[in-house]
Amino acid sequence: MDATKVAVYIYTIPLFTAIMAYFVLGEVIDIYTVIGGFVTILGVYITERC
Repeated sequence: MDATKVAVYIYTIPLFTAIMAYFVLGEVIDIYTVIGGFVTILGVYITERC
């Protein structure tokens, strides 16, 4: 893997942080977090396909 493809996964860090905050801190995940997570995963998927 080249550095460009690996760097794309940096965008998933906030998503995993929100998931961990839900389990560890009891944070509430609202619809905006879900939509943002979906868009992030979609963007990573599209980038990896190209």
